Amino acid sequence: MELMLSGRSELVKIAYGWMLNQDSEEVGAFFETELVSKDASNRVRALSYFSKRRDSAELSMMLESYLEKETYYYNVLTWLDRLLYSPSPLREMFVRELEKEGA
Repeated sequence: MELMLSGRSELVKIAYGWMLNQDSEEVGAFFETELVSKDASNRVRALSYFSKRRDSAELSMMLESYLEKETYYYNVLTWLDRLLYSPSPLREMFVRELEKEGA
């Protein structure tokens, strides 16, 4: 986490790259908070993380709870919508696009 707070873009990128490959409650909780980050790249990284680890029911619950927040971001809503409601070939394309954008 310290690398992400360093402010140096290369270190931040390395730290996020490592975290995207982790599967723990702590990392999941971290990425939950990133869904409301002011930085669009951080939100996309969080969505990339969840696109690989949550099934449709969990993503649907995430969308519902996200809409209840006082502050939310349009790009998070549209990405969750794509992941939930796109037909299979498009969904896989969106997951790859998230992965590329979140790198």
